[in-house]
Amino acid sequence: MNRVRLKACKSCRAIVIEGDKCSKCGSTQLTHNWDVLFILLDSDRSELAKRLDVDTEGAYALLVK
Repeated sequence: MNRVRLKACKSCRAIVIEGDKCSKCGSTQLTHNWDVLFILLDSDRSELAKRLDVDTEGAYALLVK
């Protein structure tokens, strides 16, 4: 079984499944060096999203190195 190595955007923390460009912000600064995946379902009610300044639903890395 093939495993996909997910990348995180260094600019907005969005998880990028394929390609070399972030679909959220357009940045090409991606890294495999990240930790803690969080899924944002409701940006209006999420305290974590407010603290991280994330306003679009999706998958994000909490720590991007």
